[in-house]
Amino acid sequence: MQGNLQHTRLLVLAGLHWMSRLHLAMGIFAYVASPVWLGMLLVSGAIVIDQRITGEVYFGPTRTLFPLWPRHTWAEVHSLLLLTLVLLFGPKLLVLMLRLWSTRNSARFGGRLALVLSFIGEIFFSTLIAPVMMLFHSSFLLHILTGNAVGWPPQARGDRGMAWQVALKRHIPHALLGVAAVVLLAELTPNYLPWVLPVAIGLIFSAPVAVLSSRLKSGAMARRLGMFVTPEEKERNS
Repeated sequence: MQGNLQHTRLLVLAGLHWMSRLHLAMGIFAYVASPVWLGMLLVSGAIVIDQRITGEVYFGPTRTLFPLWPRHTWAEVHSLLLLTLVLLFGPKLLVLMLRLWSTRNSARFGGRLALVLSFIGEIFFSTLIAPVMMLFHSSFLLHILTGNAVGWPPQARGDRGMAWQVALKRHIPHALLGVAAVVLLAELTPNYLPWVLPVAIGLIFSAPVAVLSSRLKSGAMARRLGMFVTPEEKERNS
C-alpha cells in the first residue's frame, strides 16, 4: 500500500502514456477505496440515525415560510445499488458464462458444477473478508499519512495456518464493532440494518474466517469437492 501511494508522484510526470497513468491510478485507488467506503458507511449511518432521532424537519434550522418536504430518492438509491453490483460481480459473471459456454473449457476447471460452486464460494468468501480489509487498509493509510511507515517484515508462510490466539487478537475489535453496529441499528433504524448486515456479518465472523481459511485441511476439502482448482492442478492430479 505504501508503495502504491508513492506512485501519486508519478501521475503528473511528463512523458507517461495515459494508459500508464490509468494503471497507476487504479493501483492507488485499490487501497484508497477502503477509507472512502468506510467514510460512506459512517456518514450514511449517521444521517439515518440522526433522522430517526430528530424526525422530519419541515422548516429547516431557521424558520421559513414554505415547508421543506422530505424527498425519497428510491430510484437513485436502487440505481446506485444496481451499478455497484454490476461493477463488483459483472466481470466475474462474464468469465463464468464464458467458461460454461464451452464444455472443453469448463472441463479444464473440473466441470460446470465445480465452476458454479467455485463462483458462489469465491463471492461468499470475498464478501466476508471485504469489510475486514476495509478496516485494515484504512488503518494502514492513517499510519502512513501520519508518518509511521508500515515496513515490510518477512511473512509467515507455509501450511501452519493462523493460530486462534493471533486471530482473536487481530479481529476481536472488528467483531465488537460489527456487533455494536447490529445492536445500534436494530434498536434505532431496523429498516437500515439489512443494508449494513453483509458488512457487519463479515466483521463479526472475521476471526473464524481467518483461521479456517488458513488451514491446509480447508484447501484439501475444497480440492476434493473440485472447487477452486486451476487447469494446471487438475492436469497434475489426473
